[in-house]
Formats: sequence, C-alpha cells, structure tokens
Amino acid sequence: MIDLIARTSTNDNPLSDLNNSFGFYPAKAPAVLFTILFAFQLIVIVYHHVRHRVWWSHSLTLGVAFETLGFATRSWLTWNPNSGDTNAGSALFKCQYACILIGPIFHAAFIYTVFGRLSRETPRHFTLILPKIVAPCFFVSDILSFLIQVAGAGVLLSADTHTLVETGDKIIQAGLGVNLASFVLFLVFCSYFTYCARQFVLSKSFPWSRYCVLPLWFSAVAILVRQIYRVIEFSNGFYGFVAIHEVYFYVFDTLPIFLAGLVWCVFFPEKFIFPGYFLGSVPSDEETELKQSI
Repeated sequence: MIDLIARTSTNDNPLSDLNNSFGFYPAKAPAVLFTILFAFQLIVIVYHHVRHRVWWSHSLTLGVAFETLGFATRSWLTWNPNSGDTNAGSALFKCQYACILIGPIFHAAFIYTVFGRLSRETPRHFTLILPKIVAPCFFVSDILSFLIQVAGAGVLLSADTHTLVETGDKIIQAGLGVNLASFVLFLVFCSYFTYCARQFVLSKSFPWSRYCVLPLWFSAVAILVRQIYRVIEFSNGFYGFVAIHEVYFYVFDTLPIFLAGLVWCVFFPEKFIFPGYFLGSVPSDEETELKQSI
C-alpha cells in the first residue's frame, strides 16, 4: 500500500512510453499478493465443491479463476511493464485486462443463483417475481453485459488510433452501465426479500435469515462498489486520472471482489441452503401453513 501511495503522489506515469500499455509502472507487491490470495480462494472453493458434491455454484469458481489468472499475468507484467512492443507482452496485457474486467461478472451470476435458491425455499410472498425466473432473468442481463464488454475490450485492446480507443472505451461503458442497472434492480428484489424475511424473524423469533441473507448482502455490496468504480474509471477515459492511479484499482476493484468471494469460502451456500431448510427452521405448528405458501 505504501508503494501504491508513493506512486500516486509522485505521478510517475510513463504515458509517453508507447511500449507501456498500463500508462504507469504497476506495483509488484500487491499484484503478487492478490495472485496468492485469489489462488488460495480458488482452492478453498474447489474443496467445497468436492466436499459437498455440488456444481451449481460453478460460476463463482470461474470468477475466482479469472481473477487468479488475471493477477498472475499482471504480476509478470510488473517486472516487464515496457513489453508492450512484443507479441508476448501485448498478449499478456490483454489477457490480464480481460480477466480482471470480466471475472466479477461471474461473481454476480453466482449471487443471482444463491438468491434464486433462497427464494425457492421460502414463502412465495417473499419475492416480487417467480423464484424460478429470478436467476435466468439476471443471467441474460449478465450475458448481454458480458458480450458488450468483451466487444469493447476487443476494440480497445486492438486500437491503433485515438478514435478507436474512445470507441472501445464507450462500448465498455455501455456494458458496465447495463450491468450496473441490472444489479441495482437485483438489489431492489433483495431488499424486499430481506424485509419479508426480517418481518418473519421478528414475529417468529427465529434468526435463520442472518445466516442466509447477510453473506448475500455482503457479497452484493462489495460487487456494487466495484461496478460503481469501473463506471467512474471508464467515464474518465482509458488513461484518465482514476485509471492511471493504481491505488484506486486495488482499493475499489480488487479488494471488494476478493471479499465478495471470501465470504462464500466461510459461508458456502450448500451449508445452509438445501431443500426444506426453511421449513426445518420453524416451529412444527406453523409448518403446515408455510408449506401452503411456498
């Protein structure tokens, strides 16, 4: 962090060096640190998959795998920041850029799935739309956002003129805007679900929701912070003030996404979301009534 702050304060950004694709000299320590942290996180998540024998949460695995690959590549580039004039250096920069940009989309897809499973196991009036279409609807939105961002990244990373750079930048902004709007709508559904769950908890005196809803909200807020940061970053341009000051990237992008995955390493969904878990958490004299509402 000291290294990052020092780089920010000195503003030693080689924007005039065409061989440096970053527009600044990336710090080595945080890149290596997050490579290790994301790799460890990936191992833990795969362990949970194998232990619980579930594969519906594979989107989280893909998201963390993308982050691991992205930061591993970024780590190599920190020792060779001026390798943009070589085929290998250019390919590695594009790889790390795309992986870190796209990885969080899979994190968002994962919490859509978790919410869908939560809503299917709770009374119907807890959700504003049919539980079985919650995840598919937001999956479609994420895929659309993903395709737009990939298209923008393709234009941006292959651009050889300032006009093409601006075009790619605007396409990515559009993709991020779609993603952010969709995610805000998802949070509206989450808020309603949480309100209903909390009302039930207060009336029935059973605090089950804190084990189910809190990890979901923690992860969602972390992803939201990252999405807002990315929109601000690209609105300033590919080599804007936010983009070339690496400290913002680690504080508002990398750290939130790491925390968004870390919470599921501790509260892996299969531990508390399973068929009948909600009914099994309420008194027997209320079970019949709840079965009729689910």
